[in-house]
Amino acid sequence: MRTSVVDSLGGAVELEGMPDAFTLLGTIARGGFGRVEKVKHKKTGQIVARKVFDPMPLLVATSNIGKLKQRFKREVKVQSQLSNDYFIPVLEQDLDADPPWFTMPLAKRSYEGKIEEDRAAGAVDTEALADILAALEELHSLGFAHRDLKPTNILYDDERWKLSDFGLVLPVGEETTTLTSVHSGWGSKDYCAPEQAADFHNATFAADIYSFGCILHDLFSEDDEYRLPYQQATCAGLMGHIIEKCTEVSPKKRFKSVSDLRGLLFNILAKKSPPGVAPSPKAAEWVMHLDRLAEWDAAMLHDLVRGVRKMDDATDRWNV
Repeated sequence: MRTSVVDSLGGAVELEGMPDAFTLLGTIARGGFGRVEKVKHKKTGQIVARKVFDPMPLLVATSNIGKLKQRFKREVKVQSQLSNDYFIPVLEQDLDADPPWFTMPLAKRSYEGKIEEDRAAGAVDTEALADILAALEELHSLGFAHRDLKPTNILYDDERWKLSDFGLVLPVGEETTTLTSVHSGWGSKDYCAPEQAADFHNATFAADIYSFGCILHDLFSEDDEYRLPYQQATCAGLMGHIIEKCTEVSPKKRFKSVSDLRGLLFNILAKKSPPGVAPSPKAAEWVMHLDRLAEWDAAMLHDLVRGVRKMDDATDRWNV
């Protein structure tokens, strides 16, 4: 099936695989295993994003195409079952088409641009961090690890930040299957946990904690504080201790849960207010909730975070 559209230079082009229901407006992104397009629904006029299974021949052996297509279908099925409050929803899909595809809302922006904006302004949007952690916590509560958490996979839709791109998502503890035995890079090296790079099936919830620590490093590090792939990261100030804890090379030494990470993070953001960080009502709300817990002792946590570098066994001492 071919559809005539107008490209960015104004010339007519012929494209295959475009259902008659949509008009192609352009390509948003192109990866090794698919492409994301900006399309317009002819009947409703709605402009949405459309993800199409489209592996690049030079990167994928012909013998693996079938396995990758099944993985794409699993991605859509998982994403379809997730809450719209935390995750980019699937609007329409046709997994029997050749190639299979699905549509989702056209996000206003990705978190990558937000990081650049916050760094330029010298202030961090703590509500955005709260959204990301809430989505990650929800995903973990359902038994899934995202395994590809990075700024470009966090999108702004319906007035909040949501997770997207579930191509590498798996239930934690799932045995190796033919669908996940095809090597595909297993995430971006700039955000990928070391155990995930070594063996994809070693990646648990802790791999997402590592990735979030890398995102915090993007936000709080100085321009000359570089981050090496698969290594522990840090930055100046109290936030450096949070980043170090998130990005421990050993997953057993990281925060045990999103809840534990969020408790200490928002204590620092809302109560300590490092220079350049503007506390938000949502961050303050989290701290108020923590203050109501009998176990919560902000002073003790502050002492612990200052001494974390001297701890040989931080996991046992923090009980996180």
